[in-house]
Parts: sequence; structure tokens; C-alpha cells
Amino acid sequence: MRSPVTGWLFLAPTITVLAIFGFLPFLYVAFVGFFDWNPFAANPGLVFAGVNNYRRLVFDDLFLRSIGLTLQFTFWVVLSELVIGYLLAQLFMRDFPLKGLFRTIHTLPLLVAPIAVGASWKLLPRRVWARFRTTWNAGSASTTGWVRSRTRPSSPRW
Repeated sequence: MRSPVTGWLFLAPTITVLAIFGFLPFLYVAFVGFFDWNPFAANPGLVFAGVNNYRRLVFDDLFLRSIGLTLQFTFWVVLSELVIGYLLAQLFMRDFPLKGLFRTIHTLPLLVAPIAVGASWKLLPRRVWARFRTTWNAGSASTTGWVRSRTRPSSPRW
């Protein structure tokens, strides 16, 4: 059963997280940009300034120079990564001695992050897992025990 609703349901958690942690802070910063605000002042209230902050920003030499440097840096980094990536791809498509070793070294960084996350989860103390289990099962409507202890493995119920 393929429907567009199913796809949107699968995307909903990701879109929600992006909205909460990406879009809402952006809107807040844009809103605060219309005010003169110093949170460390004796009177840290918001004083409406209109578009003066943005007008000053657009004509500020230091800001314009930093935007130019950022765009220049981005251009050169993307270009160099594309060229180096293309050359490495062409190199690894040809046969040469120790090709497997170089492919392994090239792919190894992709494996480090998942291994580190797995090791971190294994290092969590059992008390933390016990507290999580208690909280999870207390909030659940059923008593099936979704998160079970390792000391009492359950048999499959199929």
C-alpha cells in the first residue's frame, strides 16, 4: 500500500525536529534583530529599532568583508573537495597494488561514528537503563515490557 500520506508520516518526525531546532530559532533571531537589546545591561528590555539594525549591517564594511571572505572560502573549499573527490574516485577505479588497503583506509572514517555511538551506549550504567525501563514501562498503556532486562530474556511470542 503506497500512498503519499505514508511518506509524509515517515518524514513528519524529521520535519518537526528541523522546524523546532532550525526554523524557530531563525525566526526568533530575525524578530530580535528589529530591537536594540543588550541582555547584560542594567535595563535589559527590548527597545524597538525597526530596520535600523539591518540597515547598519548592510552598510558595515567589516560585515561585507566577512561575507566576501566566507563566500570565497566556501567556493575554494567546495571546488577543492570536488576535484580531490573526483581524482580519488578515478584512482580507485583503476587496478593498482594495495588497492583494497587504500579503499579500506578511505572508507574507515565512515565506520568510526557508528562504532563510537554503539560503544557509548554500551558504557551507560545499568542504573540508567533500569531508570529508563521503569519510566518507559510506566508511561506505556500496555504491560508487555517493551524494554526488557538482559538478565531475563523473553522467548518470542509468534
